[in-house]
Amino acid sequence: MKTIFGFIKNEDKISVDKEAVNTINLIANLYLQGFSLGSISNTLEDKGYLSPSGKTKWSRSVIDSILSNSSYVPCILSEELFYEIQFIKEKRSNKNSDKSRKATRYNSKNVLSGLLFCEECGAPYRRITKSNGEVVWRCANRVENGKRFCYSAPTISEGLIKSHIIMACSLIQWDECIVREKIERINVTSNRNLIIFNRT
Repeated sequence: MKTIFGFIKNEDKISVDKEAVNTINLIANLYLQGFSLGSISNTLEDKGYLSPSGKTKWSRSVIDSILSNSSYVPCILSEELFYEIQFIKEKRSNKNSDKSRKATRYNSKNVLSGLLFCEECGAPYRRITKSNGEVVWRCANRVENGKRFCYSAPTISEGLIKSHIIMACSLIQWDECIVREKIERINVTSNRNLIIFNRT
């Protein structure tokens, strides 16, 4: 079996290839800074970085596959960074499509959409479905712009949000109609607490 770019195999042991890690991190950082796949390709070639096939030429498809490879989590890319990249990839894909905007796993229109806001920066929270099926909510500003613009906003699971709301509103079970009727806004604090503002 061929070893994935970023890892090396010595006998039966697989370890991280430090040189490749530097390349992967550069690709990820350039993408988060707004570089297109073509611009990243040019940068890598100008700097003399070798592709997974050992060539100086980088194709857009290879760069795209590196950005989408969940095998790099968490030993090369943090889970947080990886999902920031996936969100931006989906956003760019929707923006550049000539067809009608497709539905995205990262922007669900459920009852919590438009209610959750980051207490630190004031940006809305967005719903994200992780590769393992878990649903979480994240500050849109931090997802799109990184820690420089919103440092302490936490990722919070949808289950925890619902449990908190059920307790705060004295509900027997989750009820979207009551939530929509009663709640005006929810601020998410850095320690994952929810501050609920009821409709007056």
